Amino acid sequence: MDLNKEIAEVQADKIVKEFEVQTIGLECDVSKETAVVAMVDKIVSVFGKIDILHNNAASTS
Repeated sequence: MDLNKEIAEVQADKIVKEFEVQTIGLECDVSKETAVVAMVDKIVSVFGKIDILHNNAASTS
């Protein structure tokens, strides 16, 4: 996940190639609740559930 969809997709592709796992790259602004809800909905629609969640968001104000 990244603010930039292209960056997220590139990183997801690298993870797939290196670790041979299923993943997706998503664009999400975690400062916006609607974006987070949409991201979770997308993840659940693709994978069926969320097994692990790691919060590593940064903010500059």
